[in-house]
Amino acid sequence: METDVVNKTKRKMRIEDLEWYEAIHCATLEEYDRICNLDSRWKGIKWGTHDNKTCLDLDGYFSSNQYYKDKGYKIIPSTEIESVGKEDDNSTNAVSLKNNPFTLELQTKYLTEQFEKIKEVQLKKGNDYANEDRLSNFKLAGNICGLKAEINCLSLIATKVARLGVLLNSDNEPNNESVEDSILDLQSYSLLLGMILKQKKEIL
Repeated sequence: METDVVNKTKRKMRIEDLEWYEAIHCATLEEYDRICNLDSRWKGIKWGTHDNKTCLDLDGYFSSNQYYKDKGYKIIPSTEIESVGKEDDNSTNAVSLKNNPFTLELQTKYLTEQFEKIKEVQLKKGNDYANEDRLSNFKLAGNICGLKAEINCLSLIATKVARLGVLLNSDNEPNNESVEDSILDLQSYSLLLGMILKQKKEIL
């Protein structure tokens, strides 16, 4: 076990005992599957990207243990997490939700990290999809389909909403992108729609 892995206590913890700045380190596929099955927030996340360095955070995302260390998280070994999920103790989890509100600090953290992810995705995809006009792909695709750029973007938003509706009403794991990935795309498309409308307004 790595020396910088934090051992909070010898008594096994439940997921609801964790703080927002802690991430669960899953060193094996078996442990990864066990933890993911304890809570639906990790539904659809696939093992393999980071293998035995995989960590899960309480926002439903995953990355390598080094990523979370660099972000200042405490790393909790998955073996210290008790095998009790939401289905096993609904009353306890109801109390946990009540006693652990989504505070201003958590909201600020989520917004900061999510905006950073959106920025990274948009800048990378923009290099592949568009020219110096970062909205050119929406305009071109709209022209091909006989649609305005904003309506073309809106159709992509509608597609993501429909996909999320299917995923959130299903007990099956997604074969491709996770719920969190779809939400990230939806947020990104919404911002792109705002850019299209802003540009159109300024030109007029």
